[in-house]
Amino acid sequence: MSNRQVSEAAGQGNNTAVGYHFGTKADLGAVIEKSLGAPSLRQILDGLRRCLPDLPADVRAERGDMARQLMVHMCAERERALAEGTPTPRASWHDAGTGLIEAIVAVWLAPVTGG
Repeated sequence: MSNRQVSEAAGQGNNTAVGYHFGTKADLGAVIEKSLGAPSLRQILDGLRRCLPDLPADVRAERGDMARQLMVHMCAERERALAEGTPTPRASWHDAGTGLIEAIVAVWLAPVTGG
């Protein structure tokens, strides 16, 4: 994966940001690997799993994808708007986070229908 692809996935227009913040791709990989194994992250994920409704595996995977998309793209969209000086739906990051949490909870708690 190129730095450009990483930057695009993060919603950043600056392709050099990855190298600036993490150094090499190997360094970025090490940071990700370390973060995934961190006890605090494990505790958060375990707590999240305990709070989620009992869903079929395919629905759980799909809603996890939806939640990730919401988090990444809403944060990237807010960053873009702030960088361009255009209005945002919420006045602060705290308020934006509150709205994002409400949307993600709605995704996870929506009824499961056939199809």
